[in-house]
Amino acid sequence: MTDLVQPPLPPRVRHALPADLPRVAELAAEHADYERAVPPARLLMDAVTAEALALGLDEVQWQTPSWNEGAITFYDRLGASSKERLRFTLRPGTGSAG
Repeated sequence: MTDLVQPPLPPRVRHALPADLPRVAELAAEHADYERAVPPARLLMDAVTAEALALGLDEVQWQTPSWNEGAITFYDRLGASSKERLRFTLRPGTGSAG
């Protein structure tokens, strides 16, 4: 006879209580300090470039909308260069092939 293995029980979750608020505020402050020290976007780009090097790639490309000034500033600080790109759209039934 085979012993059945029971799956672990999910963690118990409860609603926050007023007494929880000081700890929640403390955790939020710790998280904010961590993100200021090492922004998640920087961690992501470091991981992407490390993977590109491991794969032997010469270049990594991505895009961002021209109105996203925060991202553009971030990419400039990384030392990335931008290339102009044209984007086209065509609504079905309005163009002709050929």
